[in-house]
Amino acid sequence: MTQTPSAKEQLAAHFDRSAVTVRAYADKFEHAYARPALATTSSFFDQYPLSSTFISIFCALAFFPVVTFLTLSVFAVLSVLFLALSGAFIASSAVVLLFLSILVLSLITTFFASGCISVFVVSAYLAYRFVALVRSSGSKGVSTWAVETKGRFIPSNRREASDESAALVVDVKEPLSDDSFGDSEFKQEVVPPGGQFHVPEQSSTPLLVFRCTPIITPYIEEDDEAGILVDTFLTYSRYTGAEPIIIPQGPTGTASETLGVSISINGTVLANAVVPFNSTSELHFPLANLSRARKQQFPIDCTASYISHLLPEPQIFSVTTGLSYLPRPPSGSVTKRDARTGALLVKPRSGDLFEAIFPMGFYTSFDNYLDSDLVILDDIKAQGFTIVHPVPTFGDLEALSRVLDRMEELGLYLVYDMRQSLASEVNMIKHRPNLLLWYTADEPDGTSEPLDATRHAYDTVYELDGYHPVSIALNCADYEFTAYASGADVVMPDTYTIANDPRFSAKYNTSCTVDFGCCGCDNCQGELEDVSRRLDNFAMRLDVLGWARERVLWAVPQAFGGDEFWTRPPTGREFAVQVILSVNHGARGIMPWIDPTPPDIKDTASALATALTSPTVTRFIFSPLTKFSRTVSNRIDVAMWAIGSETLILVANLNTHDADLAVPLSSGLELREVLNYGVRRESVGSQLGLELEGLGCAVFIAYSSPLMLKAQGEL
Repeated sequence: MTQTPSAKEQLAAHFDRSAVTVRAYADKFEHAYARPALATTSSFFDQYPLSSTFISIFCALAFFPVVTFLTLSVFAVLSVLFLALSGAFIASSAVVLLFLSILVLSLITTFFASGCISVFVVSAYLAYRFVALVRSSGSKGVSTWAVETKGRFIPSNRREASDESAALVVDVKEPLSDDSFGDSEFKQEVVPPGGQFHVPEQSSTPLLVFRCTPIITPYIEEDDEAGILVDTFLTYSRYTGAEPIIIPQGPTGTASETLGVSISINGTVLANAVVPFNSTSELHFPLANLSRARKQQFPIDCTASYISHLLPEPQIFSVTTGLSYLPRPPSGSVTKRDARTGALLVKPRSGDLFEAIFPMGFYTSFDNYLDSDLVILDDIKAQGFTIVHPVPTFGDLEALSRVLDRMEELGLYLVYDMRQSLASEVNMIKHRPNLLLWYTADEPDGTSEPLDATRHAYDTVYELDGYHPVSIALNCADYEFTAYASGADVVMPDTYTIANDPRFSAKYNTSCTVDFGCCGCDNCQGELEDVSRRLDNFAMRLDVLGWARERVLWAVPQAFGGDEFWTRPPTGREFAVQVILSVNHGARGIMPWIDPTPPDIKDTASALATALTSPTVTRFIFSPLTKFSRTVSNRIDVAMWAIGSETLILVANLNTHDADLAVPLSSGLELREVLNYGVRRESVGSQLGLELEGLGCAVFIAYSSPLMLKAQGEL
C-alpha cells in the first residue's frame, strides 16, 4: 500500500520545488542579461578607459542634482495646480450651489404639478375607457376594463400569476444566440398565464336558457320577411343568461310542457307562438312592420311565459336581440349569415337569390407570388377553390388591384386581410363585388394584443361597412377567449399538430407545459384529435356565452412544415384527415396555411374543394332541415347529415393502420361516392361495411337513412 506523505514532508517538497524554480530564473537572468552586460562594460573600459572613467564619475555626481530637480519640479507643479484648482473649485461651487438651489426649487414645483396633471390625465383616460367598454360590451365591459387597467398601468415583463403559490421554478436551457442553443443554464420562474375560460358551475335546480337570434344577418331592403330563431332548453349548468325555472319533477317531467313566446319592438307584437321546452323554433314577420331600413340595429324584445300549476303566477323570461335591416348597398356585395346552419350566403353574379357557399381556399402569399403571376389565380379557380386570402403586406397597391380585379373576373371570393389602417382599407375594398369577409386579427391571443383590440376593430369595420362579416384566427388553446372572440363573426383556431413535438420546443430548446414554453401547437397532444378537440372546445365556449348562433367556426389546417417547430409538412392523407375532421366537428369554412404548399397537399386540397363546395354536399351541410349526428369510435370519426332517406357521410380513420367499420343501413341501399382516399366499401346484407386504410377518409351519399352507427372489429 502506498503511504501518504506527512504535511511536513509535503511542505518541504514544495519548498524544494520553489527553490529550484527560483534558481532556474536566477541562472537565466545571470547568463542572459547580467553577465553579457558586465562583459560589455568591461570591454568598453578596456577600449576607452579615459572616456569610461569620465562618464562613470559624471553619472555618479549628477545623480543627486537630477533627482533633486525632478522632485522640486513635480512638487512646484502639484502645489500650484492644487492652489489653482482649490480656488476655482471654491468659486465655481458657490455659483453651482446658487443654481442648484434654483433647480431644486423648480423640480419640487414641477414634481407636484406633474403628479396632479398625471392623476387628472390617467383618471380621465380610465373614465373614458370605462364608458367606452361598458357601452360596447355592457356589464362585461367592467371586467374587461379592470383587466386592461391592470395590464396597462401595472406593467410587468410577464403576466401575473393568479395564485403566487402556484409559481414553479424549472431548469431550462435558453439560446445565447441563433447559432448556439442551450449553452447557458438558468432558473426561470414559470407563471400561469391566466385568462382561462371558466366552465359554468352547476345549479342544484333547473335553469332555462331562453335565446332569440335573427335567422339571417343582415336583412336588406329587397327582403320581404324576417325571422327570429328561438331556442329553449333546460340545463343545470349556469350558462350565460340561464335563469331558474320551477317545473314539474318525475318521469314525465316537461315532456308536455310549453312556453308562450312573443317577439315585439317598442311594445308592438311582431309574432307569437307556443313552443315546447328543449326545442328550436322559427318566428317570422313582415319587414314592413319595421320602419325604414337603417344602419343601426333594431332592438327585438323576446318574451317567454310559462304557466304551471306549481305557481299562482306565470314565470316570465325576457331577452333582447339586435336585428340588422340595412339599406341596399350602393355598390359592392352583401354576405349574409344563416344562424341555423352557420352558412355564409352570397348572391352569384348570374343569379338574383342568395345561396350558401362552402368557403375553401388558402392563405396565399402575395409578395413574390400572387403579385408576380396572375395565372396562379386561374389555377386556383380551376382547382375548385372558392376563396383566396392574400397575405399582406401589400406594398404595391397597383399589383394588389390587378390581383383583386382578376379574382373578381374569375369569381373567386376575397377574404381581405387588414391589420392596420382599418378605415382607409375598408373604404378602399368594401365596394368590390367579390368581397366575402374581413380578416382583422391574426393570432391576437398569441401576441397578447390588448383585450379590446378585436372588438374595437369589429366596431370600426361595422361602422364603415356592415355588409360583410369579420373574422379572426386564434392561436391559443385557452387564453382570453371571450375577449378576443367578441370581435368576430367567424372564429378560426389554427391547430398545427403534424410533425410537431408538443412537449419540447426545437426552436427555443425548452420544455413545454400548460404554463410554460412555446411548441407551435398550444396545449396539444401531438395527435390528430388535437384538431377536433380545439374545435369542440371553442364550440362549447360559444354555446356557454350565448354566441353559438351569432358566430361560426372555420378551421385552419396545417399545410406547411420543415422549419421552426415542425420537422416536415403533412402528407396528402394527413391533410385530408384534418379537413374531414374539421368539417365533422363544426367548421363551416376551410382556410389552410399556406400557399405555396407541397404538390401532394395542393392536389389533395383541390380534390377536397371540388367535393365539399359542390351542391351535392352543400345541400346537406347547409340545409336547416338536416338532422346531424356524429360518432367517434376507436379513432374512426364519422359524421352524418340526413335529409329524408338520403344521408351525407364523412368518415376519417385517425389511425395509421387499417381499421374496419360497419354502418347498419336499410335495405335497397344505393351509394354514391363523392371522394375516396383508401376506403373500400362492401354491402353485407343490410349493412354497409367499410375497410379504411391508415389515414383513410371518404365522402359519400347513402340513399337510405342509417338506423344506427356501430364500430366493430379490432381497430
